Amino acid sequence: MIYVANQDSNNVTVINGVTNATTTVHVDSLPTTIAVNAGTNKIYVANQGSGTVTEINGTNDSTTTLTVGTSPLAIAVNQLTNKIYVANSGSNNVTIINGASNATTSVNAGTNPTAIAVNPMTDKIYVLNGGGTVTMINGANNGTATVSGVDDPEGEGVAIAVNPVTNMIYTAWWEGDYVGVINGTTGSVTTVSTWENPNAIAVNPVTDMIYVANWNSSNVTVINGATDSTTTVNVGTGPDAIAVNPVTGMIYVANQTGNTVTVINGATDSTTTVSVGTGPDAITVNSMTNKIYVANQGSGTVTVIDGNIPSAPVLASPANGALNAPLNVTLAWNSSGGTISYNVQLSSSSTFASVKDTSLTATYWPVLSLTNGTQYYWQVNAVSTAGTSAWSSVWSFMVGVTAVLPQKAAALSKSISFSNSAIAYDLPASVGVSIALYDMLGRQVRQLVYAMQNAGSYRINFSSARVTAGYYIVKFKAGSFVVQKKLALIY
Repeated sequence: MIYVANQDSNNVTVINGVTNATTTVHVDSLPTTIAVNAGTNKIYVANQGSGTVTEINGTNDSTTTLTVGTSPLAIAVNQLTNKIYVANSGSNNVTIINGASNATTSVNAGTNPTAIAVNPMTDKIYVLNGGGTVTMINGANNGTATVSGVDDPEGEGVAIAVNPVTNMIYTAWWEGDYVGVINGTTGSVTTVSTWENPNAIAVNPVTDMIYVANWNSSNVTVINGATDSTTTVNVGTGPDAIAVNPVTGMIYVANQTGNTVTVINGATDSTTTVSVGTGPDAITVNSMTNKIYVANQGSGTVTVIDGNIPSAPVLASPANGALNAPLNVTLAWNSSGGTISYNVQLSSSSTFASVKDTSLTATYWPVLSLTNGTQYYWQVNAVSTAGTSAWSSVWSFMVGVTAVLPQKAAALSKSISFSNSAIAYDLPASVGVSIALYDMLGRQVRQLVYAMQNAGSYRINFSSARVTAGYYIVKFKAGSFVVQKKLALIY
């Protein structure tokens, strides 16, 4: 289930992640941020305008209202301790909610706390304050300590993230053009330069890479957590939010003014772009389903991106083994979910030694001016934000004469003969020929002939085709002429 805080309408939209059906839960004034405790199935909504937190029971969507401080701007959950932490920017404190009893306590923070992050491994909570400080809360006893020097006193902190594996804390400062790095063990502070106006930050604890969205530079600074070295990845305009799927190693950047999401491959830093709604300014990942949810502030919508590699497309037409296809043919296939584009290959070689290929978004490809009397092979794969599918099965078709003329069909009918060891026939004209054997259940067991054949006499011996003795149905097709016969093959 996915929960979306709608600030202007004072409610939360609940999206069913299986069906995308929605329901609405009313909350207090100006719901600004939201956090989920998956262990207890409780959802916590910080309502900036009313100084409250709405607790939503995820089982039945019933609500409980809890009073916190003034102008709560940020909220975070420690699922291990079932404690909820609310940064109140107007009262310069943090409200701590006991998730079991809903009892509350408060601790002082710095001036104008605006962001909060939890390290569940150490049970430490980090609150980003104005004035260039971070308040550290000990979750065991609610004791506090202040970390200074992460920015100058005039700095505006906008984002904070924790790597629970390395116990490092990363803070983004809008005007400083750098990230403050706090060692959670020693309390020491260092800085890493970024580009202009860093305003969102996300951590991949598996790879120990940190991703910082830089608003005015339209890029992301990638920090190697082990060395603090950096690289830069260009994204869309106005990157305003960022999320990581640590399972797949993919990073998703919501570009607010570009109305796009940039998908970064964490292994290669290569990117793809997905169009979304207007003004995307929040993004989250469900790593269990590999679905990405983008809140589009300007259009009042959520875009759902399927991060899974699509399945191989299923080919549709021309039918596999089709004879006498036209010189201008349209290849068609069924769509694969979550696909951005398709790659198509067409070749006169079954090994695709030389190919005519294309990449397109449609599920069809008109191919013109094929060569008469040639057998073609084709395959398709699907491309998504997560990667490229396997190739489809390989289908083939024959380009050639469209039909046997009626008078020639009569001659062919008289000339064809079946025996328990061979098929003999005379072709009155050049035509595509298919001869196949089927078992008594209608399953094809052997393709004996599939080719364009010139006018003349032909004989196909079953023994040389390595067909075992038994009962079969043989289907003979030449152009539009078709005949089939039941045979007992005896050698």
